[in-house]
Amino acid sequence: STTGGLKTFRLQVMMMTASGYIRQLMSPNRIVVLNFNNTRITNEIATSVLAYVTVMFLSVMVFTIALSFFNLDLITALSSATATITNVGPGLGDIVGPAGSYANLDPGAKLLLTVAMLLGRLEFFTVLVVLSRAFWR
Repeated sequence: STTGGLKTFRLQVMMMTASGYIRQLMSPNRIVVLNFNNTRITNEIATSVLAYVTVMFLSVMVFTIALSFFNLDLITALSSATATITNVGPGLGDIVGPAGSYANLDPGAKLLLTVAMLLGRLEFFTVLVVLSRAFWR
C-alpha cells in the first residue's frame, strides 16, 4: 500500500494475538485458534508482525536519539523521526511543524531523516533483505 506507518492488518493481528494470550492465561487448557478473514493466524505470522512493529519502534527511538545530537529538542526529534519513518504529515514544533520546514535542519540531520524515509517507505524488512549477504549470493 502507499500509506506509511503501521498497517491496520498488523494492528489487528497484534490485538487478536494479545487477546488470544489473555484467554489462554485465563483458561490454560483452552485451545485458542485465531483467524483473520478466514485465514488462520499462525505463530509465525504473529511473530513476524511483532518483529516488524518492534523494529519500527526501535528505529524511531534510534533516529530520535541520533537527531538529538543535532541539538533538536525531544518533541522535534521524536516527531520528525516518526513523521519520516511513517511517511505521514509534518512533525511537531516550530522547526519541523506545520509552519516550519526541514530545510533549516543541519545537513547531517537531513541525511538521517532521508535514511528514515527510505526505511519507512521500503518497509524495514525489504531493506534488511537487500543488505543481507544471502540475497546477493
